[in-house]
Amino acid sequence: MDNENAYDDFDTQIQCDELIPEHFEEMTDMIHDNDNTYNGWKNYETWNVNLWIQNDEGLYGFVRDGLEDLLDRCDNDWDNVSLTDLKELVRDAFCANKTPDGVSLMDSEIDWCEISDALLELAEGNNIQVRNDNA
Repeated sequence: MDNENAYDDFDTQIQCDELIPEHFEEMTDMIHDNDNTYNGWKNYETWNVNLWIQNDEGLYGFVRDGLEDLLDRCDNDWDNVSLTDLKELVRDAFCANKTPDGVSLMDSEIDWCEISDALLELAEGNNIQVRNDNA
């Protein structure tokens, strides 16, 4: 038998559904929660931005230091920090208008309020002096 055409002699073909794991639906449900969120976040885009900030040491450090500077300029009052300032900080951290996974930081699907909450937790977790009257 010719090795070049060894696979041409198979009597059965692999069906696409055989390539999908048996528990594909369960795995999808783990990612897309029943309440239409993505891993507990509003959507994939918001989750992806936060994922990179929280899991990339360089991005995390840049954002942490940027939050400290931003809060210094706002008298350590989180209520004085605008979403525009936070968006600018995140965009500066990525040095681009997208995450390494290709999510555009200009995407209207990103829930910047949810990102803001995560950044507040990041600041508090790093003992950055924060005054938050709404907490």
